[in-house]
Amino acid sequence: MSVQDLFEPLTLLHGPAMRNRFMLAPLVNQQSDHDGSASEYDLDWMSQVARGGYALVQTGATTVEAGGIAYERQLGIHSDAHEPGRAYAWWWENHERAAGRADDRRGL
Repeated sequence: MSVQDLFEPLTLLHGPAMRNRFMLAPLVNQQSDHDGSASEYDLDWMSQVARGGYALVQTGATTVEAGGIAYERQLGIHSDAHEPGRAYAWWWENHERAAGRADDRRGL
C-alpha cells in the first residue's frame, strides 16, 4: 500500500464506503468534569477532531450507568445532566460540516 492509498475510499462489506482510511482510535483522556459532564476541554477536543478529516472517529469509554465508572473524570451519558455536552457535540459537528470545515464523521 502506498501513502496515496490512505486518501482513497475504503469499501466495506456493509454500509457506505469510508471516504479515506484515516481513523482515530478511542482515547482515554480523563478531562471530563467529575460528574461525567463534558468539560470545556472535552468540547475543545471535539472541535479539533471535527476538523481533523478522519473518515472514522471512535469515542473513548463512556459511562452508561453511574455504577459503571471505570476511571476518574470519565465522560458520562448515564444522566440527563450530561445532555448539554452531547447536544454541543452534535451542534458543533453539524455547524462545521455546514460551514465546509468538517466532513461527515461516518465517511459518507
